[in-house]
Amino acid sequence: MSKTRTVTSITRQKGRQNRVSIFLDDKYGFGLSLDVVHEFNIHKGQQLTAQEISIINEFELFHKAANTALRYVSYRPRSESEIRTRLRRQKYENALIDKVMDKLKQQRVIDDLSFAEFWKDSREFFSPRSKRLIKLELRRKGVTDEIAERTTSDVDDQAGAYKAAQKKANSMKSLEFDRFQKKLFSFLHNRGFGYHIIRPVIEKVWAELGREKAAD
Repeated sequence: MSKTRTVTSITRQKGRQNRVSIFLDDKYGFGLSLDVVHEFNIHKGQQLTAQEISIINEFELFHKAANTALRYVSYRPRSESEIRTRLRRQKYENALIDKVMDKLKQQRVIDDLSFAEFWKDSREFFSPRSKRLIKLELRRKGVTDEIAERTTSDVDDQAGAYKAAQKKANSMKSLEFDRFQKKLFSFLHNRGFGYHIIRPVIEKVWAELGREKAAD
């Protein structure tokens, strides 16, 4: 029969309101989050075997890794690859990362298709760029070719280039045409648009600026 140890004290850690220190047989044993304490109903006087202590500490590490991932996705949706990379940088082992990924997928916190849709929509609304470039960005974030292709299938390069050009043109109203077209061409080219898209868009936006100036 394995020897048990007794929980003799549970004290709140200084400056860390959701963490406590567990003392076993009047000696410091380990630190836990309050969520894990409640999960295992850890209380003063409780008898714990070495195996039970090991299970509790493994769950604490899982809980910590899961919270790291949840904080990371709280700012914006992330791809599975991005989250895995973040956890590896925090020195978590691959086996634990796999368990965290499985749990987050079950809870639909991780969904590469939803992430890809978010990324594409965000690009189209705030920072238009070509279908090719959006697809490349998704692949760099670990999204599969299939999902990247499916997500960007409805991206309209002509509309995206025009929207991007309109925004940029507002800051170049005072330029002569030669300078205007060179700067706008470079801007749109860096957004991944091709010559056959860029040239007519520049002419259209320039004509619209001319009409605005005439109206003023």
